[in-house]
Amino acid sequence: EVLGGAGRAALERDALLRYRAARCVEDVAAFLDVRSFIERRGAWRPCAVELPFKEGADMAPLRFEAAGRSFTVPRKIDRIDVSEEGPPLLCVYDFKGTVDFKLDAVYRGLALQLPLYLEAARLNARALLGHDAVVCGALLHATRVSLDARDRPPGEPAEEGIRPRLKPRGLLSLTGLRRFEPELSGGASACFRGSIKKDGALGNRGTSDILTDEELDRLLAVVRAATARLLGAIASGRTAAVPSLHRGETACNRCRFGAVCRFERFGPGASYARYETLRVADVLAALGAAPPPEVRDG
Repeated sequence: EVLGGAGRAALERDALLRYRAARCVEDVAAFLDVRSFIERRGAWRPCAVELPFKEGADMAPLRFEAAGRSFTVPRKIDRIDVSEEGPPLLCVYDFKGTVDFKLDAVYRGLALQLPLYLEAARLNARALLGHDAVVCGALLHATRVSLDARDRPPGEPAEEGIRPRLKPRGLLSLTGLRRFEPELSGGASACFRGSIKKDGALGNRGTSDILTDEELDRLLAVVRAATARLLGAIASGRTAAVPSLHRGETACNRCRFGAVCRFERFGPGASYARYETLRVADVLAALGAAPPPEVRDG
């Protein structure tokens, strides 16, 4: 009934369209299975969806001071969950077709979306809930999943946990992990990329998305400073086309203004702003040091 007669006729005529429709159904089913698995294990509930943070809205935008000027940075968050079984916690979700998260891109100031979502939620916690709350995570959750090597659907999460390629990725504090999985006393998280040792410390730090509460706070401070510097550069008139190059990728691949851009990657004097790849361990070590890394234009 959703497709109607014309839609059903199109499916009958086109084998590729039938395959894509079947994959879409599998994607939705896998996404809902993962969400159900996560939400059954922790004391969380959605408190807002598609929530705008901007001037004139109920939720205030982020504000930054740079180069003698005041800037507002509006945001719109897909979903915010709250847990009130204990000190109130907030966790932010951004739903995307596919997910690629790199902690060093956040630290370098190249991927500011998730930490700025966290800052917006922290700023507006009282307006959102009527009381203060601690932000513990901002996670990217894929809504489209790839088939595995044997070309089969991903299937439901097993009791021991979600398959690694289906787990939400991003920033999550140790406090947040413990609220999601209060029974976890040692071993790998069933829901996220990370683990806890028997002594309560975080394990597998080289591949983990879990940060200590102090590390998350320091990372957010780095992001605030990086955002202010970028805004200050714009306010100062530094708008040269110098795209970043990190992990072999550049924003040019996703830019809609390539036809009118003044940057010529093979032109005389043209150069990307190149960023060295940092391991998770490098970022964690750097978070304890000052000053934060310089953020270049672009």
